Amino acid sequence: PVYEDLNLAVDHNMLIMEVLRQTARRNGLQCLLHEKPFAGVNGSGKHNNWAVSFDGRNLLDPGSDPHQNAIFLTVLAAVVSAVDRHADLLRASVASLGNDLRLGGDEAPPPVVSVFLGDQLMAVVDGLAAIDDVARCPLPVARSPLASNQETENGKPKTANREPETGNREPETENSKPSSPTLRVGVDALPPLPRDVTDRNRTSPFAFTGNKFEFRAVGSSQSCATPCTVLNVIVAEALDTLSGAIEAFPADGFNEALQSLLRETFLAHRRILFAGDNYSAEWRAEAERRGLPCARTTPEALQAYRLPENQALFDRYGVLTRVEMDSRYEVSIAEYRRRLGIERHVAIDMAKTLAAPAGEAELAAIAATLRDLPPGAPGSAALSARRDAVGAALDRLAAAIAAAEATAADPTVSRGSDSSEPSISSLANLRAAVDALELLVADARWPLPKYREMLSMY
Repeated sequence: PVYEDLNLAVDHNMLIMEVLRQTARRNGLQCLLHEKPFAGVNGSGKHNNWAVSFDGRNLLDPGSDPHQNAIFLTVLAAVVSAVDRHADLLRASVASLGNDLRLGGDEAPPPVVSVFLGDQLMAVVDGLAAIDDVARCPLPVARSPLASNQETENGKPKTANREPETGNREPETENSKPSSPTLRVGVDALPPLPRDVTDRNRTSPFAFTGNKFEFRAVGSSQSCATPCTVLNVIVAEALDTLSGAIEAFPADGFNEALQSLLRETFLAHRRILFAGDNYSAEWRAEAERRGLPCARTTPEALQAYRLPENQALFDRYGVLTRVEMDSRYEVSIAEYRRRLGIERHVAIDMAKTLAAPAGEAELAAIAATLRDLPPGAPGSAALSARRDAVGAALDRLAAAIAAAEATAADPTVSRGSDSSEPSISSLANLRAAVDALELLVADARWPLPKYREMLSMY
């Protein structure tokens, strides 16, 4: 991939999206940028690759000497602390109706934001902490490949051979504790960090991938501008905090003071680090235990823009004023309601004018065939069962249409309330009812492309 300045990359990505739409239209096709056009099938999203550079050097490149390593670990600590402190803002930055349907299912990132560093780098982070520090941290740790008496090879430390991390590591035992400290900032050099290893966990929403982070929760129809803006602001705050402490360090003992600062930073924000299966129900329960935010819907997620501490953060760095943050919330929630209203009304209209008439025609054809058969004729029992199944599916569809229309008529759902649950639930039930009827109606009578035609025929 080719990397460029953030604003250019965002513009180029938007241009690609427009080219895709125009090219599809010229060829009689439609380019779907919807995050979840088909239920039960993998959705569409973007991997937002983000790094920070200074004086032409990528600060997320680990480097090859202790000095560069120290810079890398400081920036890494800043990113980890930023994501932990402001996971709610990152979730808000990717909130949309389509993305709500994508996140958390079918190989998409979950609505819980966590950070994946990779097994080797996680061990390095653990190596920053003395064992008594690690012991007071409630989360398990990994053995560091950097022991104070480690062997070296060509002047560089060897990398310990370790099994791939599962995300459910056992706590250290008395017999397996590494020496304290196992990594001396500014003195020891980091082991090589293979990039193919750091990118193994594809379930993570925010993963370190060798010399950058990938934020994988951005929706396919979204601009990356807002997620990148949020990343820039929250990391700027974290770097500001760390630099304020670092500038006060005495020259004598600087490395030891930096070691202590990085150790405390990683320990304080360790809850955001997770290397296991982000798709699992167990992780959601664990994330809740850790106190990580989990906003399942856009109305929930967008509340982050209204929090006084978040508004003060953006105002302090001159990015958005409090009024602009309120406006961003109002515009975003209005767009969410508008799209939800459009999708609800289109779904109801399609169900009433396309799906239901097709089901009725199928039922009428079966009934006519049964009338023409003598009682007890071969096939009459099968036709009777088919008639009953189509009739039951039509009744289910009629009830689902009525429920969806009821939510559309409820002003607290369609306009005034931030809760989208009634509308989303009624639309999901409507889709399920149409899907069930689709399986019973003959292809010749079904006016829409069937799932197997769209997904299985080439």
